[in-house]
Amino acid sequence: MSIQTKCDFVVNTMAETFNAYVVHVRAKHVIYMLEDIRLALMERIALKRGHIEKVDDEIFPRARERLEKERQDAKNCHPLSSENTVFEVGHKLDSLHVDN
Repeated sequence: MSIQTKCDFVVNTMAETFNAYVVHVRAKHVIYMLEDIRLALMERIALKRGHIEKVDDEIFPRARERLEKERQDAKNCHPLSSENTVFEVGHKLDSLHVDN
């Protein structure tokens, strides 16, 4: 298995984010454009830090929501034991072989 990225989603997301910062300052000289980008990034970091400081959970809110959704979906899974460490887990029309 290769550890290289199989799609360019991350690169595209970073490029789109950068373009969003640059779109309003493209007509400026490079130094002024970079200064505006720096200020925008500083504001973004401060805003994100403020959001993070308000969270009193060990897990971020988005991750908590996803875990809760997965927990609700797990209620529909039905494990069947074959041996002490071998199971088959059924979920709707799918099944998965699990060997511990």
